[in-house]
Amino acid sequence: MPVPYVTLTDVSHVYEAATGGSAAVKALSGITCSIANGERVGIIGDNGAGKSTLLQIIAGVMPPTHGHVDIRGQVHAILTVGLGLREEATGRENLFLEGALLGKSEVEIANSLEEMIAFAELGEFIDRPVRTYSSGMKSRLAFASLTHIDPEVLIIDEALSVGDTFFAAKATQMIHKLCERGRIVLLVTHSAATIKQMCQRCIWLEGGRIKLDGSSNEVAGAYETATRIRQEAEIARRFGGATEAWMANPDVTLSAARLVRVGDRLETALIEAGTGGAIEVTLRTARAIQEASLDVVIEANDGLVLAAETRPLSLSFAGPGTHRLSIGLGAVDWRPKLYRATLAIQERGQVLARIAVVFGVYSDVTIFGGSPLLRTPPLVSARSK
Repeated sequence: MPVPYVTLTDVSHVYEAATGGSAAVKALSGITCSIANGERVGIIGDNGAGKSTLLQIIAGVMPPTHGHVDIRGQVHAILTVGLGLREEATGRENLFLEGALLGKSEVEIANSLEEMIAFAELGEFIDRPVRTYSSGMKSRLAFASLTHIDPEVLIIDEALSVGDTFFAAKATQMIHKLCERGRIVLLVTHSAATIKQMCQRCIWLEGGRIKLDGSSNEVAGAYETATRIRQEAEIARRFGGATEAWMANPDVTLSAARLVRVGDRLETALIEAGTGGAIEVTLRTARAIQEASLDVVIEANDGLVLAAETRPLSLSFAGPGTHRLSIGLGAVDWRPKLYRATLAIQERGQVLARIAVVFGVYSDVTIFGGSPLLRTPPLVSARSK
């Protein structure tokens, strides 16, 4: 059997201008790469980077505007969940139709039919029209068809992100088995963690060009870093440097509020879920604060309050001078979104100064469970400068 491979030479693609005066869009520009037998290659990049266009060209769905594509081997593509499924046909009928299109005889399909049905876990829905299926059910049916095909080039565009966790694990195991048989797998996903787990190699597309091509750990890691830097800059831009301050009079001020990772004490505006975090702030006071306390309120941008605590401060950290306060948050195992922490210094219950810091939480894995809860009360420590 010939050894499969994929070779692209100076491939470009332009979407012509639509009516109404819109300009043509150059989705790909000068893509040159080769993918050998047995390689699992992840393709990563922001929306609009050209990922799906590249896969459609490799799958033969559309020709390149310029350049050459050379593919040896049978290609099977899952570009959009449910694409190619016949809506009025049942799930069972779709499995027969898919097999026939791949050149399988009716006997061959029938011999593997029960295996496919068991893999899909659709129950009685296997004999209902596909138009009644959810997107997750369509994903199950699409992956079930892979149990009786032997594609030499398998292309998957975000299909693993649809469906429940247990089925995604089954689909992942199937792809690993295909890879072990020496086939080529191309996987597009926004999850760098998925690419690190499933692929040996990663291609990072940016603006329709290859920005980086190398090992999955190296390239996906570089993409994660670049994404976090960009998101941190956006948070700072949207929230005016991420902090805002107020004071009743200049005798007592709060300043330099920031979120830090506990492990390395580095400032960040974006922290990975589960990482130990703390909020640091500088308290300057020209006089002793009587019955001093620190008020801590943390809320998500959807209004969910994670903490609303008032902690007393000892006289050693409320006397004249400059003090650095640290509010430990424990493991920041919260859902990915924006959060605002508001800190206030009070004297006998009256607010003297207030400051807020905004930060984001991100995660490459799905977080299950109820609403995130902070381990309260937050641990407050301090030192004098």
